[in-house]
Amino acid sequence: MKFKGIVTKGLREGAYYIEIYKEKIKSLLHITPFPGTLNLKCDKGSDAWKEIFDGLKNLKFKKIKGFDGLKPVKFIKCVIRIREKYWTGAWIVIPKIRKHEFVEIISDVCLREELNLRDGDEVEIYV
Repeated sequence: MKFKGIVTKGLREGAYYIEIYKEKIKSLLHITPFPGTLNLKCDKGSDAWKEIFDGLKNLKFKKIKGFDGLKPVKFIKCVIRIREKYWTGAWIVIPKIRKHEFVEIISDVCLREELNLRDGDEVEIYV
């Protein structure tokens, strides 16, 4: 599966949730997650994110079960392509409850810095 997205600012909640799930992410994905997410708007309009998540739901994913009143979260390994550069150490986050229409990606580094990304940059995601 492949899709394009536009780098955008999120709700500024990624760091909060990464901290809460940090130890479980370390155990499941074998990374120490950077405290934040890379947020992507889909390139095909406002409902495109629904199509992307519908396509992802049938793929193999890793899952953190709900705990302490928090909902479960799923992760799917992905590759990010930007300007002929590929980044393989990334995971799409699929929370049980979605507050926005972004695709969120985590890694063990700040992807904006590592890939020199700015709001408005287009990236390709391969799953």
